[in-house]
Amino acid sequence: MGAPGRGGGRVRPVAPPNETQERCSMKRLGLVLFALALAVGCDDDEPVQSEGRLRARPSRALGSLAGRVIDPLGQALTDARVRIVLSDGERTAATDSSGAFRFANVPAIGTVEVRVEKEGFTRAFVPARLEAEAGDYPQNEIVHDVGDILLFPLGDEVVFPVWTPTRSDVAVEDAVCVFGPTFYQRQGNGWAGRAQTHVQAESRPGEIACPNLPRLDFWSANGGWLELFVPAQDFDGDGHAEYAGYVRRYAAEELYGNAVEPIVLEPRQTDDPSVGLQIVQSNIEIYRKWELVWPMPALKSDDVAEIVFAVPVDVVSVLVWKDSADVLERDETIVETEPDRVRFRISGGWEKGKLYVVFLVVREKESGFVEMLDGRFTVESSGEIEVRALFLDSDDDGIAAANETLRVELSEYVFGVSDGVIAVQVDADLDGSSEIGDSPYELGSDIFAVLDFESPFQPMGRKLYFRFPVEIPEGARLVFTHRDRVLLNTSGERFDIPSVTLEAEP
Repeated sequence: MGAPGRGGGRVRPVAPPNETQERCSMKRLGLVLFALALAVGCDDDEPVQSEGRLRARPSRALGSLAGRVIDPLGQALTDARVRIVLSDGERTAATDSSGAFRFANVPAIGTVEVRVEKEGFTRAFVPARLEAEAGDYPQNEIVHDVGDILLFPLGDEVVFPVWTPTRSDVAVEDAVCVFGPTFYQRQGNGWAGRAQTHVQAESRPGEIACPNLPRLDFWSANGGWLELFVPAQDFDGDGHAEYAGYVRRYAAEELYGNAVEPIVLEPRQTDDPSVGLQIVQSNIEIYRKWELVWPMPALKSDDVAEIVFAVPVDVVSVLVWKDSADVLERDETIVETEPDRVRFRISGGWEKGKLYVVFLVVREKESGFVEMLDGRFTVESSGEIEVRALFLDSDDDGIAAANETLRVELSEYVFGVSDGVIAVQVDADLDGSSEIGDSPYELGSDIFAVLDFESPFQPMGRKLYFRFPVEIPEGARLVFTHRDRVLLNTSGERFDIPSVTLEAEP
């Protein structure tokens, strides 16, 4: 079936298996599980006798994670990049000619996030839960199927004319386009649209453009939506916003093949245009147009984030990201409002040691003033920060080349305070002299590398980088010395980087 034209009919996600196919699959699964239940463990799962019953000792359960990536026509997407992050590092796979992917030997220890990317398509973030309990059979054949993951092709742009009552050539600043769903996932006998993302709107005289959206012919047939946020505007440049903002949610069906009505920004109805939405209290850090409004404390994992305003407001949208990357789906963000405040949280609580980024749109009830606020906060530390040192072994020779970038990855965020550096030396014989300390960068020598944060403007991070002008073999022990440089975890407690072994990343 070919792709529909711009004036063609609707396209729905490929249909799920029918009821007969599902029953057959369940029968086959039942036979497999019955056979596994009769099996006896091997290796360290030695059978033992207990009250006349043969059982296997519990073992670390390993399973497989599988799925398929398709487009809105049900056609396979080959060479899509699929990633999962485990305690022992990141694993990647590419989809085959049928769009399928599979990861073997995945520890069945809880929820794993499956990330799917393909150039020219939307991205997907699918949680997969792998769990197993010790029992009377080996569990290394557990298979978790995340089903079909449908990605939308990108490439469409929606342009909105924007005027004031007296001008048609205004150039709007800081408008944002939020859209979703970015992918669909087959769940049981149905499909569920999931996730959302945002892009900065492009401003041109007299119009705003939302670029690189999913193709509207497919997207409009699958419940797509777009929200446009325009903050209050200062067109005369006097530092005071004299025009109220604009907020509207559009169904993709409204945008597909139809002319878009102009956006008319009305003058603010207030006696004092210099007064914005004043924040009275907040337990998260708030920015307004990159200027700090409220400093950042750390929340506890079960705290509710709260912002209190000086006047009654309507809360238009609250978007939350974890670690500045992973969008929390809207149904996961629980929002509670009162006339002058907004509270929000996520089910299960905030993850310890992480950074969360917030995008908030509010509208003043009396004047219609619309403001977009950026926020962020960290969550108290778990007290147990895992550390790894890695390098990209593109030659597969187990050696980090001279001046190659190496990185330290931390499982939680840390703050860098005070001046000074963190020195890095190698507890190994780099020059072949059979002694350690007689060559630069060896432990005990006077020369060392310096550990840097991922950005000189970022006071915290989970990745730190360094280089050695000499080759470093995989497995070498790296020793970190804090020289007047102090790191704190998100609870404000001192954290010293422990010695770690350098790992090669294929």
